[in-house]
Amino acid sequence: MENDLLLEFKAFINITDTEIDTELLSILKMAESFIYDYYNVAIFSKQLSEVIKPLYGINVIYTKRGLISDLTSITLNGEAVTIDSNFYFEGNQIIFSDDYILQTTDRIVVNYTVGYNDILLVPSSLKMGLFIIGKKIYNDKENNSDSYIQVSSGIKENVKFIDQIPVMADSILNTFRSYRL
Repeated sequence: MENDLLLEFKAFINITDTEIDTELLSILKMAESFIYDYYNVAIFSKQLSEVIKPLYGINVIYTKRGLISDLTSITLNGEAVTIDSNFYFEGNQIIFSDDYILQTTDRIVVNYTVGYNDILLVPSSLKMGLFIIGKKIYNDKENNSDSYIQVSSGIKENVKFIDQIPVMADSILNTFRSYRL
């Protein structure tokens, strides 16, 4: 998927030179890292594990990091829960059936995937937001000396700080932002 995104990004910024493909792919990853940290939206697929404490009497839990693309496993108070028709996920929510009454003392461990494995599944507006921020990083790479450190996915990268998020990118990406209650 990275190479497909790179080809589309190069067309977006009107570059045909293949000698800077490594640099451009790095910029795309920086832009995705920024989007992941700032908007809680993953484009590249990431496996995550999270401990969640539910709100009393509400059969919905919210993940911290992005829109769920696959729910791998759920453990409720140390016991594995079968993922079946008792659960479904939508956005960053995992909804339990009425058979489960969640308590604030419950300890839920959720393993899930965010992001996309196939470029055809990435919404075009999300790609556009990625490309706008990527172009900003590319154009400003010489002007910015501050670094933005991304650590949430366990990978530390120096990312050129974006002084100001382009208004169009912010407008597009805010529609994908996921919140946690």
